[in-house]
Amino acid sequence: MFDITPHQEYIKRRISDGASMRMLEKEVGVSRKTLSRAMKRCGMRVPTKDESLSHIWENHKHPRLGMKGTLCPVYGRHLSDETKEKLRKANTAANNYHWSGGRKIHSEGYVLVYDPKSHLCNKHGFVMEHRLVAEKKYGRELTTNDIVHHLDGNKQNNDPDNIVVLTRAEHIKIHRDLLNQSRRKENA
Repeated sequence: MFDITPHQEYIKRRISDGASMRMLEKEVGVSRKTLSRAMKRCGMRVPTKDESLSHIWENHKHPRLGMKGTLCPVYGRHLSDETKEKLRKANTAANNYHWSGGRKIHSEGYVLVYDPKSHLCNKHGFVMEHRLVAEKKYGRELTTNDIVHHLDGNKQNNDPDNIVVLTRAEHIKIHRDLLNQSRRKENA
């Protein structure tokens, strides 16, 4: 059994200074459980975890800083419009650490280019590159009925010589003919 009497005054002083049980455990040289039992036997107050944490983090960085949701200390704070605009500008385009030069590959294999001012852009500001190239090649804006066809079948080859603008009917006819040719080759 651990005798706490020689350490009693020291422990009381350290608790009033805000020391946690973990700190006392290291300083006295016994486990927290043993120390806690000895303190209770002696009639001393054992500090709770919350009391120790409130003192430790009083002048330091809060342990929950950076967490999301209701645990975050800034949860629910209203930012001024000026601050929101500063944050928006600081994290857009080339300033954002995810920025890849404004080009990425669509899930269907097409190249997307960041151009938020284009009439063709999606809600994230990206445009399919082959549609931009087709507009430049033909010198007009594309409509929703215009289909851009890649002659070589490579969706990432957006060379102006490789791109043709067709109607839906023409596009379907080309792909039907290609499908029929491949079937004839298989049967031959």
